[in-house]
Amino acid sequence: MSAENSSNKAVNDHIFSKKHFTLWGKIRRFIITNHTAYAVVSFLRLKKLKNFFENLFSDKQKLDRITWMMTTITRQPFLSGFLVDVVSHCNLNCKYCGHFSPLVKEQFMPREAFEKDMRRMSVLSGGDVGSIRLMGGEPLLHPELLDFLSITKKLFPKTTLIIVTNGILLQNKDDAFWQALKEMDVIIYLSKYPIKINLKKIDDMAYKFGVRIDYVGLGTGVKTMFHCPFDLSGSQNATYNYLRCGAGNGPCAQLENGKFFTCGVPSKIYLFNQYFNQNLEITEKDYVDIYKINSMDELLDQIARPIP
Repeated sequence: MSAENSSNKAVNDHIFSKKHFTLWGKIRRFIITNHTAYAVVSFLRLKKLKNFFENLFSDKQKLDRITWMMTTITRQPFLSGFLVDVVSHCNLNCKYCGHFSPLVKEQFMPREAFEKDMRRMSVLSGGDVGSIRLMGGEPLLHPELLDFLSITKKLFPKTTLIIVTNGILLQNKDDAFWQALKEMDVIIYLSKYPIKINLKKIDDMAYKFGVRIDYVGLGTGVKTMFHCPFDLSGSQNATYNYLRCGAGNGPCAQLENGKFFTCGVPSKIYLFNQYFNQNLEITEKDYVDIYKINSMDELLDQIARPIP
């Protein structure tokens, strides 16, 4: 049996059967044609559907997996969100970084390029995007970050605007910075790493100016290192990996120089190639060119699928 057939068999045996796909197909058609239904299902993480599927699956782990995958294979009726790396480099040197920031000396996104892409996304979406995250790298390294936030706020006035930061530079930001975040209603996602940082000072400033901070970590609330090897042979089954990822079709969607990726790794693979002298190829099948499509429907259709 080939590696691909073996992977497909694993998916069929351990995740879905034909009747389950048919059943989910009916539910899926309702969700993708009903904006409210999709929002409710996403917010509740399909808790109601979990009860329905408990009669079909006795294995709790299998049940959790199928509900996780439902949002991955469901075409969104609107774009729930995306992220933009305003810088590629960082002031930390993590052993694993999905954006390959430790491999970059210094790389800032030009303001003109950012505004051009964001304006195009605003036209395609009509400004109807759930959230936009500005990150990196470390976004606070960009001297024009507040300008980037202002541009985004004007083009997407109803969208939740987020900065994802490790907080190191946040400790020393002045009142004008915090006031600007307050006026633009920006949320801070602060990734908690096992580093020395004055979180009390940050919390005090956020409280003083009424800026919301969400601490982001894993399990205990602190991010730690993890191992994520690459298979350079290209022998992995794309569909199988996509279904098991749980971050496709929304959570990790990334806009990079006019290209919209359902995953951040391929958007930054050129950094990996440059540093390690590799040639992992990215083709037009791996992203959506936002200047070659005519509607948001085209983008939503394409990102709800695995990439080669």
